Amino acid sequence: MNSNNKIETSKFWIQVLFSTVVLSLCTFQLVNKDSQASEKAMYWGGLTGVLAYWLPSPSSSRESEQYKRTPQKEMPNVIL
Repeated sequence: MNSNNKIETSKFWIQVLFSTVVLSLCTFQLVNKDSQASEKAMYWGGLTGVLAYWLPSPSSSRESEQYKRTPQKEMPNVIL
């Protein structure tokens, strides 16, 4: 295992640990009945932010690259 691979693996596990802590905190505060509505908005932002970081971009899938949109022919203007 080379040094670069070790660094990348360590970086990944630190990100997983940090994300787990943030997700746990936000989820706990959202189900806590003592939280105010303004505070819940902040925790929803934290929750969705971490999830958005980990979820892949919809346009980055290989299947979407196979079905790229082809230019369509222009239809003549028809006045009825």
